[in-house]
Amino acid sequence: MTNKIGIAVIGTGFGKKVHIPGLQEHPRTEVVAVFYRGI
Repeated sequence: MTNKIGIAVIGTGFGKKVHIPGLQEHPRTEVVAVFYRGI
């Protein structure tokens, strides 16, 4: 099975430093959206 799980990250503090890099390295996940209310 090669289906990837699309992930949206809310917030870019801790998520940017830890969660996003970890999710990008996992073969079954794909970061598809990032939300930060300050943009």
